[in-house]
Amino acid sequence: PFPLYSNIPIMTINTLGQSIVDDPRIFCDMGIIDNGPGNMNCITDPYNNYNGKISIEIRGSSSQMFPKKGYGFSTLDASLNPQNVSLLGMPAENDWVLLASYNDKAKIRDVLVFDIVRAMGWYTSRARFVELVINGDYKGLYIFLEKIKQDKNRVDVSSLKTNMNAGDSLTGGYVYKMDWGTGNAGASWNTTQGVTLQNHDPNWDVITPTQKNYLINYLNNFESRLFGANFTDPNLGYRKVANPYSFADDFIIQEFTNNLDGYRASNYMHKDRESKCGRHTLGPYWDYGITLGNANFCFGESTTGWQIDNGCTGVGVSTWIQRMFQDQWFKNLTNCRWN
Repeated sequence: PFPLYSNIPIMTINTLGQSIVDDPRIFCDMGIIDNGPGNMNCITDPYNNYNGKISIEIRGSSSQMFPKKGYGFSTLDASLNPQNVSLLGMPAENDWVLLASYNDKAKIRDVLVFDIVRAMGWYTSRARFVELVINGDYKGLYIFLEKIKQDKNRVDVSSLKTNMNAGDSLTGGYVYKMDWGTGNAGASWNTTQGVTLQNHDPNWDVITPTQKNYLINYLNNFESRLFGANFTDPNLGYRKVANPYSFADDFIIQEFTNNLDGYRASNYMHKDRESKCGRHTLGPYWDYGITLGNANFCFGESTTGWQIDNGCTGVGVSTWIQRMFQDQWFKNLTNCRWN
């Protein structure tokens, strides 16, 4: 109802007569009202957290079919160039996400899991609930998130530039993923075990052939060690090139939430430079809307058993973790992390 009055921040977008589409982005105006904890926010209050230009598009994979759309946007300066700003208390950056969370009517699954993951010691996107208004039309409750990307306050790996094609700088940092091929996914590749991966940051249209080949060869070496005869050896096996703690924690989170997409999609990974002990590492975590019993397919409704054994896993992260569980050392590690 008008006037909108809420105890959480109000975000308004004026598209200047344009329609928001999947691609390309449109340039428009955004304002945020946030009067602080314990204070109410009214749609007629002045913009006091942000008042400026953005570029925005519809985002998501299967979620794009829902009537409530999710959005990705960037904050811009007056010349329409990306501008890092701090929004709603989050570290300054220019890439952000508005998650509709349409299929989670409770609206808490993503935020709950992200809080748990951060308590376990891993980075994942900071989150705030907001009321969203577009062109004067109230769109409902949204989750405002940091977009996953390389940044000292996000995925804290080294920045990889196009001129870094040799030496230690070539070895990191990479952010890559296993995900659906929708949106601006670009080209993908298969590892020796048939796991399909995509470049995320640097993106597929920015990363150089030398950098892409380095990452492909590194992950093929990881699989060679993991599926080789000496895979349990701490120096000859997978532990030399992968971060086993991230795999143990990933297994715990996916099974604790019974995430039917946990081993096959929305799986981000990263690797830093060798000089910074860079290893193949799972994370950050993303997309938990159809977890915790919020699905009646792919074993999602079950309260017993294992998603890794009974779900729609296919060839993916589960391929790696199932092999690791043949190593008693990894079993012990997972037991310790769970406890």
